[in-house]
Formats: sequence, C-alpha cells, structure tokens
Amino acid sequence: MRRLAVVVFGACWTGSPAPQPIANQTAVAPASPLAGEYWCAITDGDYTYPRFPCAIRDDHGKLVLAKLAGSVRFEGEIHPARAGFSFHGRMFCPWGDCTQDLNGSFAPREGHYVGRFRDDQMTVELERAPAGAFGGADYGGASYGDFDSSGRRNRRR
Repeated sequence: MRRLAVVVFGACWTGSPAPQPIANQTAVAPASPLAGEYWCAITDGDYTYPRFPCAIRDDHGKLVLAKLAGSVRFEGEIHPARAGFSFHGRMFCPWGDCTQDLNGSFAPREGHYVGRFRDDQMTVELERAPAGAFGGADYGGASYGDFDSSGRRNRRR
C-alpha cells in the first residue's frame, strides 16, 4: 500500500508520528570570540584606503573573514593561531577579474588585528565595529556599501 505525503505551507505530513529527538546530541559550541563585525583599513604601499566593512562569521563550523564592500574584496577561512589567526582565501573583484590566492596571518596590535599576506603587498587592519554597525544585514549583504569613509551611514536623499 502506498503512503500519500501531503505538503501544506512547507510542512510534510505522512500520517506517521513525528520522529523523536535524539537524546544524546551534543550542545552547540559557543560562537568564536573572533566572530563579529569589523572595520577594515587597507594599506597598499604608501596609500591607505578608507575603511570598509568586514565580518568574521561562522559558516557551518568554519570561521570566514570577508571584506564586504569596495571594488576589491577578499574572503577566506581563518584558523586561530597563537594570539591571532591565519587566513587562507582569495582576493577578487565583484565587477571584474582580479582573482588571486591570498594567504597570510593576523596578529593582535593595540586592540585590533593586523594582517600581512604572502601573495600581495597589502596590509589589513581589523578594528572591531559595534554590533549592528552595518545595519544588521546578513553576511555579504548589498547594504554594506552605504557608508562614508568615517564609517557612518550615508543619509538617504
């Protein structure tokens, strides 16, 4: 005899009782203290760019650092190492092709992290931003670019 499955508002009903939860599941690990919103100040040679929003997020158990605005971005997995963390990812341009590997390490310095890369001459300084500083948009959200060089939200016109 065939069972008929009925889908109503995203739920599936088969006529069978719901499965019981597994009693031996482990508790969810607390979020990493590195996770959160940051301001990224990038120095390339003698020039320091205006700071941009960045974030470190837990992406299915992996910590990912991403620069979320600007014409050149980077994204990669980080791993805690000593007092800082290592970075393994890529640099890319959302509107062009400037993709290259980007690997390096970040070390703490005066309340923020400074990153240097083996694959590029830029230096990245990460400074913790207040929670919600970027309007609460999700990781990679388009609204991250609506800030001026001081990090303040641009006014609507």
